[in-house]
Amino acid sequence: MFYQNIIAMRTGGVDKCKKALNKEESFEQIEFVQSAEKLNELIQAGAFDARCMNMTRDESESDFKNGKVAMYYNGNWFSGALEENNCPVKGKITARNFPIIDGSYGKNINDFLGGAIDCFMISKMTDYPEEAARLLKDVSYDFSKESFFSGVTQPAWHISLNNNKQSQLSKEISTMLENSRGFVLAWDTFLSGTDAEVHKDLVAKIFAGGYTPNDFAKDMQKLNENNKSINNIGKGGR
Repeated sequence: MFYQNIIAMRTGGVDKCKKALNKEESFEQIEFVQSAEKLNELIQAGAFDARCMNMTRDESESDFKNGKVAMYYNGNWFSGALEENNCPVKGKITARNFPIIDGSYGKNINDFLGGAIDCFMISKMTDYPEEAARLLKDVSYDFSKESFFSGVTQPAWHISLNNNKQSQLSKEISTMLENSRGFVLAWDTFLSGTDAEVHKDLVAKIFAGGYTPNDFAKDMQKLNENNKSINNIGKGGR
């Protein structure tokens, strides 16, 4: 799914992806058809392990950590595992932006798939809203900082960085994000309820073969249209 999502950002750009996900524009546009086409081209070229649809995430990550896979598109949370002392490829991995696709609309290589998605919430019923907010601010700041230094994540806070604690891989990712221009959440995070599962199933059908890029765009748009129908029913109901 990550591959189709980032390819769609490269073929269509950040704004078009967000508008389609927000049901403000249709998925039946050439840029989303192209995202499936480009993914299918990679599949047909043998870019992916033939076993990939039968592998767990742990299995695919293990192949990369053991040097059996040349390139792996993943989140920054994976960097910590690549810097563990027992990792065969420790110190041998470099991070790079997903490439631009010539002739496509999404021309900014500094647009990223992802974003800050985890947070604490405070109930409006609490008797101590200010105290709770101060506590969670302190907890979040420290959690963000220490998680970053352990290689698990990038900080969502502006923190004072001690470069001596950063691995080279983590520094590369930080530098990339400093130049970031736009973000789109992974589509299964952006979408709600069963829509997220349907989306992943549709991408799986591309990998399985016999499923056209036009059908992918059409079926993605059905999610938008079905939700609009449900919303209209709700507005007109008793």
